[in-house]
Formats: sequence, C-alpha cells, structure tokens
Amino acid sequence: MFKVTIKSFLLLCLLTNVSLADNFVQCDNCSVHEMRLAAYDWTLKNVAEGSSISEVINVINFSSFEVISYKTGWEKEKLPMDDWYTWLPTLTEVTASAEIESRLKNVQISYENIKSLNSGVTIPTSAMADAWEYVGCAYCQSRIEEHLSSLTSIQINAFSQAVGSIVSMFPAVDTSKLSNVYKFPLDAGGYAYVNMDVIADSTITFTLVKVVDSDGNEVPKKADDLSALRIYVSTASSNANINSYIRDFFFYIPLTTTGTVTITDCGGTGIPDPCW
Repeated sequence: MFKVTIKSFLLLCLLTNVSLADNFVQCDNCSVHEMRLAAYDWTLKNVAEGSSISEVINVINFSSFEVISYKTGWEKEKLPMDDWYTWLPTLTEVTASAEIESRLKNVQISYENIKSLNSGVTIPTSAMADAWEYVGCAYCQSRIEEHLSSLTSIQINAFSQAVGSIVSMFPAVDTSKLSNVYKFPLDAGGYAYVNMDVIADSTITFTLVKVVDSDGNEVPKKADDLSALRIYVSTASSNANINSYIRDFFFYIPLTTTGTVTITDCGGTGIPDPCW
C-alpha cells in the first residue's frame, strides 16, 4: 500500500497542468507519456483499489487537439516479503470515441479559420485614429472589439459552437487554453495587440492589451505613465503628431526634435508652445 501512495504523490507533483472531472483529464502541452501519466493519476484517485470494474478515461490535449483514451484496471504485484502484495493500476490504450475526436476536429478547424482570417485584418482609423489615441482612451476597446467581431462573426459563431460541443461533453474543460494574442496592423501606423479570450461558456471576446506606434514605442494606456517616458521619434511629423495627443494630458516632447526624447510634464519651468 505504501508503494502506491508514493507513486501517487510523485505523479501529483509532475502533473500540475492537469484538471480532473469524471472520466476526463485535461493535459495541455503534454507529451504522450505525460498524457498516460495523467490517466494513471486519475485511476489512483477515482477507481477503487482492486476494483474489477474497468473505466475508460479520456485524456484531452487542447494544444494538439488530441484525445487518447485508456481502459483502467488493477493488478496485484508481489512484494519481496512472503505473502505480501500491493495493487497497481493498469492502463490499456483503446480507440477513442469517434464523437470526441469529431468534436475536437471541429474545434481545431474553426480555430484555424479564425487565425487565418485574422492574418489579413487591419484596424481602420475609424476604430483607432492613431496609436497615441490609446492614451486615456475609454472607447478604443469597444470600437476595436466591434470592428473585429463584425469581420469574424461567422467564424466566431462556428468556433463558439464547436467549443460549446466539447464543454457540453466535459463541463470541467478549461477553454482558456484556446485564448490567443493577435497582432493587427493599424492603418494609421503601428500595431494593436488583441487577446481573443475563450471563456467558460464558450463565449468569444476581444480585449485590446497593447498598442505600439510606427516607431516601435509601446503607448501607455494611462496618462500618468507618460511622465519621464523615453521614446524614439523618427521624424518631425511624428513629433508633432505625438504632441497633438499627449498635450491634452499636459505633457510634451521638445518641438521638431527627433531621435530619443523624454516626455516632460508641462508643469515645469519654461513652458513651451506644445502645452498650449
């Protein structure tokens, strides 16, 4: 008995990325060997020692959209001492349910469709006029989410339905593993980084997480974070453009200056024209 307890403890330490529910184990980014260990650990926790009743455990890896199924069992192992033995779990790989494989395949196809569609999407100036508009912007998130949702509504619905079919079969599945960050070019120059979140009820949302201008500067969301920020400015027109946005928050960079510059608080001495 002690031997089984040690094995269970070691497996629990190894499988920190595993969630368990009924006859289902989620093991994302796992090798085939790790998926088998997950099934072994599930057997230790869920099938009575020495039971003659076999269970089928389905191990799902969302990273590869793969399922491996095992039939569980127990067998006696003789110990060195006379008349001493312990029970050890046994696993036999069996053909996975065609229904599970089909549903996973639908998730994979719809997921790849969204990824391929997003590769050709840009953010128009009607959604974000400029990368520096992101500073203190309360409407940028909703505009970008509306734009992306309108372009991908058919693909999102297909993906949501596919994920929902897996959730209906395994309610404990962690759909957040399907979330991903996409990089969309801004028509005004620069990029918007948007996270596609897949939440528990299989709803899909887009969240703006980062904006970078055409000179490679990450634009801060909060106006307070402009203070003493060092940025790179490639042209005088970029300089004027940045000033047109940040002076609304009483910050500026020296007029016409290019290269590496520091954003300065307008409250200092010698207030220059860009602050007014």
